[in-house]
Amino acid sequence: MIDYKSIFQIRDEVQKLLGFDGINQKVNLIVNDSNIPGPDTVASGTAFIGTWMKPAEDGRRNDWVPQSYERNLLQAITEQPHTVRSAPTAVVWLHNEYDSTNANLTTEQWTSAVRADAALVRQALGQDASSVPYLFINAIPYGQSHGSSNQAIKLGMQNLAADPSFNARIAAQLADVDMNAWNDGAMGGAHMSSADASLLVDRLARSIADTFADQARPGSPVALAGGHIDALGPEARRAMPVPGNADQILVEVVHDAATGFDPLSGAASEGTGWSIRSADTSMPASAAKIVDPSHILLTFPEPVPSGANLYYAWGYGRLVPTGAPPQWTSGHGNAIYDNNGLPIWTPASGIPIGHDTSTSAPPLAGSTPITPGNTGAAAPSFFTPAHPGRPDGTEVPGPPRNLTLWTAPGRNTLVSGAGNDTLFVHADSPDGWASVLNFHRGDMVAVLGLDWAAGGHATWSNGTDQLGRTGATLTVDLHGTGHTDMTITFVGLSLADARDLANSSGELNGQPLIVWR
Repeated sequence: MIDYKSIFQIRDEVQKLLGFDGINQKVNLIVNDSNIPGPDTVASGTAFIGTWMKPAEDGRRNDWVPQSYERNLLQAITEQPHTVRSAPTAVVWLHNEYDSTNANLTTEQWTSAVRADAALVRQALGQDASSVPYLFINAIPYGQSHGSSNQAIKLGMQNLAADPSFNARIAAQLADVDMNAWNDGAMGGAHMSSADASLLVDRLARSIADTFADQARPGSPVALAGGHIDALGPEARRAMPVPGNADQILVEVVHDAATGFDPLSGAASEGTGWSIRSADTSMPASAAKIVDPSHILLTFPEPVPSGANLYYAWGYGRLVPTGAPPQWTSGHGNAIYDNNGLPIWTPASGIPIGHDTSTSAPPLAGSTPITPGNTGAAAPSFFTPAHPGRPDGTEVPGPPRNLTLWTAPGRNTLVSGAGNDTLFVHADSPDGWASVLNFHRGDMVAVLGLDWAAGGHATWSNGTDQLGRTGATLTVDLHGTGHTDMTITFVGLSLADARDLANSSGELNGQPLIVWR
């Protein structure tokens, strides 16, 4: 980072994001290596555990002794003027290479050593954790690393970032690199190239500026963004099996401060970086597809086993397509990126496939009935059941019951249960599509916002949804202008059966709807 001058570019970019003029308000760097007189704060070719910190010889757990490199770092801090030492300070951590070659490294050991380091650094600054956050660059793909050891470091970073008392964040992801410096052009080596380091300038500067958003000057990019900019990138939070497609996983993504994804590169479309892992299984994805601004559809070469976890850039983690020669294949551009250019990530602990962490479904008011209009057909009244389905549109396990399920942005598949269910589809959803699975006699699909009296129009045809499932598809035009506002695929339902469904108009809390049953 010093050799490539990237650390100084990061400083300048942080000042720009916070609106600092570099004179009256500025970012100070405490950084030094063997090429500059004074105690070093960085040193290549060193392992954190062993050459910076060593376990106490008496074997006491969580007791660490600082070595010469650590002592040099502390000396460099204490030699700073009081105005520098007393200022809020971010500790940027880019140090996993040699530790990842230790096949016996554990997350507990690494985490304990980092906690000891943080206590010493904060003491040297005369501050505490609240004003000295640790900003981790997620463990990079070092060529000689053990995958399990690199993953142990990633998990340690995750655990520290999850501890509010420690005050840390995983500030940047860097799996889309070449690692080809001083390596005769071959990729996947021991050193980042200048092009690799340049990726960190924007990513790390964003995280540092976002961490210190309370320092932003009026009119600065951070202030104009309301005190929060896209810094962490898109996090994959949930992985659900796709009914009827045992080899696919639908991944739900939460954006930091972006609105969607950049188009996928060829490598990203091949599922590069995604894998499922369990005690006895490891399988890379074979394809990835953007479904909507918050969902990615993954396909695997075989059915996904139960009990597995989903990972992105597990272990060593350099993003190279499966089957490509790693020594001659670049990692640049191979991630899935949000529309600010930040790469996707998963927790180091993985995402349990099928694990539902959602909150309860959006409630309706008490016993507000849906009252279909007087169409001459039978018009049953129905109410919100006492036990609604999950918000992702699947039935809560248990004995058959009548469910009320709802679509919402990012939740577009409704799965009917064994009872007589009511399935609400918001026709004005920005996603523009929905699917109904297991529709059967006794079910009702209510399209909210559709009104015949206001010129609304709907037609049936055979169709395919965003996940490749086929069935009779209802195309909804809310205003009769010829524009498709929503498509609703009744997966597995024939066109003839769909056209036999009765429909009637009604309203819910003043909102028009059309019911098919």
